[in-house]
Amino acid sequence: ACLIVETWILLNFICIIIFPDFMYVDDRGWGANWLLGYKNLHIYYFIPYIAIKAIIQYFEKSNLTISYYIMIAIILASSILANSTTTFITICVLIICIVFLRRFDLPKMFNSFSIVCISGALSVVFIMFNRIASILTVVEKLFDTNTIYLRNLIWARSLIYIAENPIIGKGNFAFELSSFSWKITQTHNKFIDLLITGGIVQVVLFFFLFWIVSKKISDMKQFEYRNIMNFSFALYAILFLTEARRNDYLFFMLIVVAFYLPHLLSKANISGNFYKRTKRRHLKIHF
Repeated sequence: ACLIVETWILLNFICIIIFPDFMYVDDRGWGANWLLGYKNLHIYYFIPYIAIKAIIQYFEKSNLTISYYIMIAIILASSILANSTTTFITICVLIICIVFLRRFDLPKMFNSFSIVCISGALSVVFIMFNRIASILTVVEKLFDTNTIYLRNLIWARSLIYIAENPIIGKGNFAFELSSFSWKITQTHNKFIDLLITGGIVQVVLFFFLFWIVSKKISDMKQFEYRNIMNFSFALYAILFLTEARRNDYLFFMLIVVAFYLPHLLSKANISGNFYKRTKRRHLKIHF
């Protein structure tokens, strides 16, 4: 799976070089699209790849190889060329965590479940208390952007959809906002999107999933792997605040790794490598 994702990342990098402005314009009228889609969505491929590849290399070789750092350089170059500051900063944070925090055992309170709970609480604060969002819109004018302002409008509109069916939601692609020159069909917040599409039932199941994932990660005796997994989910939790991508299959792949990695590590030695097989013993038959 990592090899496939690695190939897509390399092809995307080549496309960015060949088409520096954009590769195509999507049905919403947005440019800045390449092989992996819109520039801010590339990160959804980068985070699982960087995390899982690091785990594999620590597991097999107890260290990161030159090829891994080359791929990191390509990913960072892709972010710069695509003019995605969010992706660049997020990847830098993840790399620092993977490289420098493998020697520190972080507190048990720092886990995927607590991080997602904090992200959900912040979402409630931003959405229910519009004054905070209004203050941020004043700040963002200094940087000549209107990201928070637009999202504030979207979140206010989404509350109407949530109120229509708060228990089981209204299904996929129920949300729509056409106040701008393009049509918006996602709420730019994971938790709001979950409430609209599946209601409170889906949100409860989502948090329950992360509670199970957190328990699985805590079963890992090697804190290096715990740190990588928890920081990966922490970055996803930050993205949940302003994005709500659906059908993120690589995110599910990260969850699968969290489930099965403790089982693999239980068969490994303390450094993470499998026990070396002893030399084959040849059966000697004496006549």
